[in-house]
Amino acid sequence: MKYSWEEFARKMGVEPKILENKEARLLKKFVDDLIPPTHCQGCQGLDLSIDNPMHHPSYELTHVCNHDCIFCYSNVALNLGKVPKPGYYGWETPYAITVSQYGEPLISPKIVEVNRMLRERFPNARLDLQTNGSLLTKELWEKL
Repeated sequence: MKYSWEEFARKMGVEPKILENKEARLLKKFVDDLIPPTHCQGCQGLDLSIDNPMHHPSYELTHVCNHDCIFCYSNVALNLGKVPKPGYYGWETPYAITVSQYGEPLISPKIVEVNRMLRERFPNARLDLQTNGSLLTKELWEKL
């Protein structure tokens, strides 16, 4: 479900305000024109009215992050109390699995173990590690 920026602001508990300047108009147009990536189209996770949405396959490690980005949708989920618990959410033969959509996976001490487990359980699936990269070291990269 697509929300206007006004509806989105209200869902976040903020009264929308219109800023009258060029940058604000460009930003509003950008937000209004956003289209989810192809792999997200049809995903229940885009509908904030669903209590426990089924996303494309993911393994959630943590909702904790070392950044506080204003554009991050995990903050939206946190504010709405809809962050999934740790675990695998998906089906038996996924083509891809996103690791930790709602937090920084490299914070978790289990990241190497979970990565290994997913590769063993789903050998043909692509693993997408969704990270801001700030905690990635050469040593950790080699373990992953």
